Amino acid sequence: MHELLSIHMPAYDDSIIKGVASVMASYSSWNGRKMHTDHDLVTGFLKDWQGIDRLTSPPHANYTYSVETSILAGVDMVMVPYYFTEFINDLTYLVKNNFIPTDRIDDAVERILSVKFTLGLFENPYTDFSLINEVGRQERTTILGAIKSAVDPGTEVIYVENPDSKYATSSGFDYAIVVVGEHTCAESAGDSPTLTMADPGPDVINNVCQSMKCVVIVISGRPLVLEPYLLSIDALVAAWN
Repeated sequence: MHELLSIHMPAYDDSIIKGVASVMASYSSWNGRKMHTDHDLVTGFLKDWQGIDRLTSPPHANYTYSVETSILAGVDMVMVPYYFTEFINDLTYLVKNNFIPTDRIDDAVERILSVKFTLGLFENPYTDFSLINEVGRQERTTILGAIKSAVDPGTEVIYVENPDSKYATSSGFDYAIVVVGEHTCAESAGDSPTLTMADPGPDVINNVCQSMKCVVIVISGRPLVLEPYLLSIDALVAAWN
């Protein structure tokens, strides 16, 4: 527990102190036990000690044993987008056959409803349509658009996708802004056995940054290995998505 609190917890302390009401359990394990089944951490630490109102489970297809252990550990809301009928049937079976006590379900429902009442979702359940013009605003759409709107009117901005080294050296550019990153990191689509940058990012950096001064913008949802490119980069921006 000392390692958990001293190394991994500090990044989340401020959110806890400011009263975050809901936490999503991670896919990871602690001391060999999956987080969704760890009653001591989910209920004992987060809910009883830290005062978290509601624990949610990432969207995943849960089977009977997983449903039982996660609900008993303290997960209140299970987000199952595809196999929800299977989840409902499994949970109903587990409650009717006394594998999960009814008061655990009552506790989960109470926590979910209390958060929704606190947020005013029952009093104001609909979207504020006055904010519709804020969605997809042109100046907030792309990095290229932001660059064009920020530079001096006399500055020429030229966009080229995946330039080769010949183009980079022969076009007389003063500076380059190289945007690279990884493929979508949402859900299982982002699973990767390595922390390397997605292609053609490495080639673009090598082709461009060895030819002129450049700033590299890395768009990712997690740390990526960048050491091989640092010597050729003049400036680096980690733009988390």
